[in-house]
Amino acid sequence: MLAPLLGPQTAAAATPPKQVVLALVPDSAWYLMPPAFDGWAKASLAVAAASGGHREGDSYLTISKGGRSSGLGVRYGTGPMTVDGDTLTILDWKRFVAHDKGLRFGGHLGTLGQAVEDAHVSSTVITNANTSAAMVLADRRGIVHHAVLGGGALDVEAAVGRGTRLVVAETSVDALPLVLRAAGGACVVVASVSMPPDRSDLGAIAISPACGLGTGRLVSASTRQPDYVVLADLLPTTLELLHIDRDEPDEAAAITATAGHRSVERLIDLDRRSRVTGRAGGYFSALAVAGALIGLFATQMTERRRRRYAAWLLALPVSMLLINLLPWWHLGVPGGLVLSVALAAALGGLATVLFGRSPRILVAVLAVLTAVVLGIDASTGGKLELDSVVANNAIGAGRFSGMGNVPYGFFLAACILAAGLALDRWGRRAVVPLIVGFAAAVLADGAPSLGSDVGGVLAAVPAFALLVFGWRRSLPMRRLAMIALSGVFVLAAFAAIDVSRPAAHRTHLGRTLTNGVAVSTFVRRELNALKSFQSSPWCVVLLVGLAGLLVTSSQLPSSRPMRVMLAALGVGAFLGTFLNDSGVSVAGALTAVAWPAYLMLIGPPTVRIVRDSGGRDAPRPPIRRSGSGS
Repeated sequence: MLAPLLGPQTAAAATPPKQVVLALVPDSAWYLMPPAFDGWAKASLAVAAASGGHREGDSYLTISKGGRSSGLGVRYGTGPMTVDGDTLTILDWKRFVAHDKGLRFGGHLGTLGQAVEDAHVSSTVITNANTSAAMVLADRRGIVHHAVLGGGALDVEAAVGRGTRLVVAETSVDALPLVLRAAGGACVVVASVSMPPDRSDLGAIAISPACGLGTGRLVSASTRQPDYVVLADLLPTTLELLHIDRDEPDEAAAITATAGHRSVERLIDLDRRSRVTGRAGGYFSALAVAGALIGLFATQMTERRRRRYAAWLLALPVSMLLINLLPWWHLGVPGGLVLSVALAAALGGLATVLFGRSPRILVAVLAVLTAVVLGIDASTGGKLELDSVVANNAIGAGRFSGMGNVPYGFFLAACILAAGLALDRWGRRAVVPLIVGFAAAVLADGAPSLGSDVGGVLAAVPAFALLVFGWRRSLPMRRLAMIALSGVFVLAAFAAIDVSRPAAHRTHLGRTLTNGVAVSTFVRRELNALKSFQSSPWCVVLLVGLAGLLVTSSQLPSSRPMRVMLAALGVGAFLGTFLNDSGVSVAGALTAVAWPAYLMLIGPPTVRIVRDSGGRDAPRPPIRRSGSGS
């Protein structure tokens, strides 16, 4: 009778609980790591804390809560502490918690340490010279129950030998091989916790085969992009390796294996791409500003030259993304600028040769090209947008897949322009195809598994609805109110779908709603949107576009579909600015597409001459022709 009972106990005893060694390496990146990870699972790590990625103390707090955080300053460190045996108490922990809440990133400091204590899992943290590493295993009260200050590889070996389930060890790049040797056959996770001095790089993460994640590529629901994970993912990943059940934190998700193999050399190249594109962003924004400014002078050019220049300027936004099909970052920032300008010139020149006699068709073709490229890219993972010069830089870790904010501005403007021209040309016959196209655009931009653009849905749906329902006649206030709320209804449907999915597959929208941080997230995004007016170069593009429309207002086509199209662009720009954390960058990006389109659509002012009472010729104000033939 005892045999059936003893059998499972013997089997369980034969499979001891998994030991996890979390080796945290400051000032590191893949190009600095020792050549010891060919047989490990690995990825690039976005060392993203609330203050950036250069202070390892902020990274330790980020790991502790499973979301972005930061400390109280460079010199503050952990503040005063008391040590009683191997128990360490951070006396100013309440100040850290209060500071963290003010950051509005959600989550709670001490989550990792508290979860380990609640599960009665043995743990220890071994710090190097920086005692702030102890905060990784602090509980909700700021108490670290087992800490070794100023330790090294021998302490790691001793902890593993004692059977400690979780060993968190801070180590340098030079000492890392000793720590790996000391870990023996334990499950080892090696992760960067700060960037190299005076550089902006992606960090490194490598997970040993003993952890059960294979030897290939890694991904997480935080990024939905193979080869990329974020620092906050270390918390749920560690808990999962220790078989400790807990709800997903706000920003983080457990790291999982994905198909394929990725060499260290390729990860170093991805790091180089992120570094170069991050540095190039300002130069490409300056290119967009210069192009828009020259557009003001183009209004005084001959009609032929103006259309050629406007075609190049309209092709520039999509060209800034299409260059990512080539490894242009090997050429540096100047090479990327030249390639982008050349590609825009080729696309604009080809379109002008084929359709230059009809400016409306020319605008429609380039607008449809921009919309289709961005829609397909958002629906297939956002490969063109990841580490592009206008969006989704991996080092900043704002977004890795889906639709970025600046490309969204390009996308929205292109969709509205193409639709307005179609309504002006074909009228009622274009309505049904446009409704289908708008539905596809909203899905590509906002569906949780595709573009995942929350603010984009709230801005695009009202703009599209205004164009579809208002192109023939004025709308009553009640219908306008329904149009204004239409984006909320669509977003609610997307949110319901996302929340209903398993936690490991939810996007940021679903995790934000289920973790009760929606209000703080909204406030943080709105504050960032307001700050963008002080720093974003796209604000200049917006001002130039507005000035250009004012100067050429008498020359713009005046049919009702064209006027409503302009109104829809204004609605999209306004809502996109205040419902996305990039703020005015959205309106500026929308203007970067709309302004060259209107440069092509404007015509020369016509002056009607009449006789005054004295028989003299007196000019009348310009008369704008209306209708589809304008």
